[in-house]
Amino acid sequence: MAVALAYRWDGRRSRLYFQTQEGNYNDATLIEFVRELRRHFRGEQVIFLWDGLPSHRSLPMRQFLAEQKD
Repeated sequence: MAVALAYRWDGRRSRLYFQTQEGNYNDATLIEFVRELRRHFRGEQVIFLWDGLPSHRSLPMRQFLAEQKD
């Protein structure tokens, strides 16, 4: 299960976003999850805290995240 806990810098609002799917997550499915999160943040800056999952450090994930820096 992919989970994202989001909160505003001023603490006024917090939300829990999650997604479940059959099978394992990989870089492609995690990238899709991040794409879906983007519509909730509408251009706001986001900080991700990843664990040691190899998909979090994969080349496709690093390339995708590098494209999102703007």
